This record gives sequence, C-alpha cells and structure tokens, in this order.
Amino acid sequence: MTKIYGLIVSFAIASTMTGFAQTKQPRIAVGGLSAESNSLYPKTLPMREQAPPASREAWMDQAVRASTSTSGIVAGAKAAGIEVFPGLQAGAGFLGSVEQASFDRVLDKLVNQIKTASPAFDGVILTLHGAMVVDGYPHGDAEVVRRVRRAMGKDFPIVVTHDFHANVSEEIVEYSDVLFTYKENPHLDPKERGIQAASIIGRMARGGSRPVQGRAKP
Repeated sequence: MTKIYGLIVSFAIASTMTGFAQTKQPRIAVGGLSAESNSLYPKTLPMREQAPPASREAWMDQAVRASTSTSGIVAGAKAAGIEVFPGLQAGAGFLGSVEQASFDRVLDKLVNQIKTASPAFDGVILTLHGAMVVDGYPHGDAEVVRRVRRAMGKDFPIVVTHDFHANVSEEIVEYSDVLFTYKENPHLDPKERGIQAASIIGRMARGGSRPVQGRAKP
C-alpha cells in the first residue's frame, strides 16, 4: 500500500509540474535596426536609436493602433501564446549608406538587451527593412541577424520581417530561422506578416516547430 501511495503522490507532483510548464508563456523580444539605403549617394548617415517607450503597456497600446509588422506581432501574441517585449529600435533614413561606428554601437546595445534579459528571452523577432547598406557591411540586415545568432546560439529562435523592397541575401537566410517579406506594394500587409511571425515563433519557442528555409531565384 505504501508503494502505491508513493506512486500516486509522485504522479500528482509530476502532473502539476508538467501543467505549470505548459502554461508558461514564452518571452519574445521585438526590436531592430532599419534603413533603406542608397549606396550611390556619397554621404553616410548615423544610425539613431529611437526613444524607448514609457512602458511595455504603452508600447503595446501604440502598436495595435498602427498597421506595421510590430502591430501584427502585438496583435497576434495572445493567439500565439507568447509574451512580447519591446527591444531597441533604431533607424538611419534613406540617403546614402549607414555610418559604421553608430551602427556597431546601436547593434551592440540591441544584442546586449537580448542576451542579458532576466528572465531570459525565449526568442526574438527582428523587424528589419532589408535594404540596409552599412559602411563596411554590404548587407547590413544580415549583419544584424548574424550578431544576434552569434550571441544567442544556433538553437535560439530568430524570426525576421522584411519590407517588400528587401535584398534577400544568402547570409540572412542562413542566420535566421524564418524570414517574412511583405507581399504587397503598396504595403498593405505588414500587420499580417507580423501576425505570422508571432504565430511561428510561438510554436518554435515551445519546441513544436523547427522551420527550414532556403533562397531560390529565377
């Protein structure tokens, strides 16, 4: 009888712990550096960090009122079973390429945010443009993803959203797990792409999906 009782107690404890693990929502960071570069223009532009939101709640409230990929990420988070948190956002305009020193400084800050978060993040969605040229890095967007991958390791889920006018390089396909690009011009579908990004990273963070992607050109 004692053995049976012990077995029942152990099973109850294990069931409770399993249930707790299943209800824990993955924590997902959302951030990125954006620039639509014109490499023929002779000057470089600094990468400037945007002012951080007053709070996570303020960020979410502002996001759902817009029609951006971040809007879709926030809107889709509940259905995806994830908690999303604002990371660093920065931009550099569209004339010329991006100055390397400011790019490195801002990117290092973003990577540090993701790497040192406590509690730890379970994945990141990088909202990039896809046409960023940095002085020293011809594929600036790929360099962003490469450094996040280097810092977080091969098993850390990284999902990327791109503008319709993106230059999709082999490197960014290699370093990211999933890359979503807007499908419409004018851009009517960024929010939809964000919802897709939230959905798939939710499945990845729970171990239920591990996508494979490749690049094909006509």
